[in-house]
Amino acid sequence: MNKILVANRGEIAVRIINAAHQLGYQTVAVYSEVDQNALHVKLADQAILIGKANSSESYLNSSAIIQAAKQVQADGIHPGYGFLAENADFAQACQEAGLIFIGPSPEAIHMMGNKALAKSSMKAAGVPCIPGYSGEDQQLTTLQQQAQMIGLPIYIKAALGGGGRGMRLVQSIDKLAAAIEAAQAEAQSAFGNNRLILEKAITNGRHIEVQILADQQGHTIHLGERDCSLQRRHQKVIEESPSPIIDELLRQQMGEVAVAAGKAIGYVGAGTIEFLLAENGSFYFLEMNTRLQVEHPVTEMVTGIDLVKWQLKIAEGESLSLLQHDVIATQHSIEARLYAEDAVQQFLPQTGKVKFCQFPEAEGIRCDVGVNPGQMISSYYDPMLAKIIAVGDNREQARRRLIWALKQTILLGPTTNRQFLVELLQSPIFVAGKAHCQFIEQYLAEKSEITKRTENTTNNQLIALAAISTTVLVKNNERYRRQGWRNSGESVWYCRLQVNNKEVFNCKLKKIPQQPYQITISNQETVDLEIISVEKHLWHYKINGVTEHAYLIVEQDRVYIASQTQQLNLTKLRVETKEQLQQVSSRVSAPISGCVSKVLVEINQAVKKGDKIAIIEAMKMEHVIAAPVSGRVMQIYIKSGQQVSAGLKLVDLQKQE
Repeated sequence: MNKILVANRGEIAVRIINAAHQLGYQTVAVYSEVDQNALHVKLADQAILIGKANSSESYLNSSAIIQAAKQVQADGIHPGYGFLAENADFAQACQEAGLIFIGPSPEAIHMMGNKALAKSSMKAAGVPCIPGYSGEDQQLTTLQQQAQMIGLPIYIKAALGGGGRGMRLVQSIDKLAAAIEAAQAEAQSAFGNNRLILEKAITNGRHIEVQILADQQGHTIHLGERDCSLQRRHQKVIEESPSPIIDELLRQQMGEVAVAAGKAIGYVGAGTIEFLLAENGSFYFLEMNTRLQVEHPVTEMVTGIDLVKWQLKIAEGESLSLLQHDVIATQHSIEARLYAEDAVQQFLPQTGKVKFCQFPEAEGIRCDVGVNPGQMISSYYDPMLAKIIAVGDNREQARRRLIWALKQTILLGPTTNRQFLVELLQSPIFVAGKAHCQFIEQYLAEKSEITKRTENTTNNQLIALAAISTTVLVKNNERYRRQGWRNSGESVWYCRLQVNNKEVFNCKLKKIPQQPYQITISNQETVDLEIISVEKHLWHYKINGVTEHAYLIVEQDRVYIASQTQQLNLTKLRVETKEQLQQVSSRVSAPISGCVSKVLVEINQAVKKGDKIAIIEAMKMEHVIAAPVSGRVMQIYIKSGQQVSAGLKLVDLQKQE
């Protein structure tokens, strides 16, 4: 191969492009209409537009991708993960087009991509599997009978695909039929096939996966395990290697089983065997991912083995130069996935333009980044922005380093889950290495310390700083000079800020020359704050004798602000006098881009805090918009069927005490 086309986007496309360049390959990026300014497009040697924003018309359009490869005379295609990475038909089409598919054979992808076939082949190879049903008979009565024979609780899973689609946990018999029908419908929609399998649910289990590497000559080794138990909605959030609960004997056993599984299907390339580890130490085959994993960096960090480079070498026919005893992991690595999502609002995906981003560079820290300033984060694709990875001599050092690195990660624009990740890493259960697959779900349901701290501590220092930032531009631009502003004597003015399209803060600002600003927030706390310096987006300020810093971008109607502890997106509801402040209504804004499916209020209607205002459909989910305060509907700006963007005004309420 001389030229490689990367059939993917985001941080994994960037990762593959960088590895290919280091080995001397030319690279080609493909992109959709909304990704023309994406980072992977800028880094590749060439780039080709392959379709519209919808993934079905771009990144899932196999014929367009193969045509693009032919157009630029590429020799091979790397699928990354997601999209077409585990599509056997795409791998076959690449081969038929004379292109090297950088991954396993179509036959291996097909066998492992079908959970029913995968389990059959693994059982034949002597790999332990979870008790369950994967038969051809998919009638409702048959599935109900099999579920009762297995014994509740059980998991219903789509036989094809992954990512939690078509997956249901059933704990009571009266909910079984409805769960089966819902899973079949979702599986049909997501994967074009409604076939299901049933598995015994193992409570408080650990999700353990073993990385394997196999060449075309039949040599297969494993690179140790990863613990991926911290998940929300069956999607991994934090991963680490090695697992804190696995000893050398169990590690050897799981590794040997993983190698045997790979050899049983003639696997070639990098792949992952996923297991569920029960509390009693028994482990069971879950599935095989016939591709690179999102969490592969933690394995690379502890072994020093570059998996992407080995994928390329194996695709060229090179033999593995590594034997099993050459794989030595002496350190510990932890990875956190940075998503554009609001953890407080049930992990609601966030959209918008990246205004500014900065990622840490330090010993033991690696950042796999897929975004750059000016790039739009759309609702069309997975909301993962970057992966922050730390390595240390031991688990505690890696954990501390990762917390530090996350706090140094600054992204102004869409809301991210950064603080939620920090809270997880600081939680006593994680520190003790005892987090299981239901950890996040249980703690959120119980309104644990994690949620409370994330949800209830809007930093008044940042509110005060944002309020001041609205006046700094005023002082430098005569057209926006506020009433009450004077160059000498006491100046008083007011502003109103809505945080993350939710809570509203009324701010009274007072400035006396040669003294700090005094900001009273919602008639409660008064903050004395002194601006030390402003260097582009970086603001240094002093509060209570301590100098702090935060990053800000101030626009006409918005303020984006982030410190080491919090990120806020604020809407400026401009007022200048106390009377205007009292007259301003409460604004309800769209928390996400999508389509308004229902408007549930009318003009002059009285509503209570928490009442439903509207429903927005986005990313195949319905999101209920609730009234932030009790009041009366003064103005409605939307109608059913209307497309709205995040932050757009939906309704004005006249607040009533």
